[in-house]
Amino acid sequence: MEQMLIVNPDSVKATREKLGDPTRTQEAIDDIKKMIEIKQTLLWRADAGTCCGSLCNIASFLSREITILENALNALGKNNKAEAIRSLEEYQQILESNNGPCEPKSC
Repeated sequence: MEQMLIVNPDSVKATREKLGDPTRTQEAIDDIKKMIEIKQTLLWRADAGTCCGSLCNIASFLSREITILENALNALGKNNKAEAIRSLEEYQQILESNNGPCEPKSC
């Protein structure tokens, strides 16, 4: 499996596409878990006040991202790939539209 270093629309799309191939479902699950891990680490840092400082409300945005990713993971746990794909599509759209709480596009 390729090491994911950044969560962006392209990496989410690649993960979503893996769900179309039954032999790559576990890779997609591993990708989602890694995304959650990355976002939880960023959330911890935001709560500690080291990411973006007081310039933006990054913690609530990161919590929203984690919830969407957890929804995708839970759907896969129930063998509901369609719901997982919908969650990942929603997440990809959020990343593409940058509905985040601060500028520039990444903290």
